[in-house]
Formats: sequence, C-alpha cells, structure tokens
Amino acid sequence: IIHQLDIKSIDSMTQKKDGSIGIATNWDVYGSVHHKKHVHYRCNTYKANVIIKPTENYWKLVEIELLDEQRVL
Repeated sequence: IIHQLDIKSIDSMTQKKDGSIGIATNWDVYGSVHHKKHVHYRCNTYKANVIIKPTENYWKLVEIELLDEQRVL
C-alpha cells in the first residue's frame, strides 16, 4: 500500500517537437507490505527520465526510463 509519494527534485525539463515534455526526476515512495499477520514499512527512492504528453483534458505519462531504485527503509 502506498502511503506517500514525495518528489525530491526535477533536474531538467525539455519540451519536445510533438508537444510532450521530457523530465529527469527523483522521488521517494513510502508504503507498507502486509503478509503473515505483520507489516513491513518501506521507503524506496527512484531516479528516472519520464515523458508526459498533453491530451484533451490532462497530461498522460507515456514513457518512463527507470535509472535507479534504492531501498532507503
């Protein structure tokens, strides 16, 4: 279960010719894993390049290149 997502940094944003935006970013995800009647709390940190593209009513995540993932907690 995800409890919290914190964007740590947006290192760069680049507008593409098709109107999409490339973003280099880092974020943390806090959550819990439940099994065998006990709970493990976790925090993972991620680094990725993502591309979002405008649609009629919202921005859509169209690509993600995960560069790094580390368990912090």
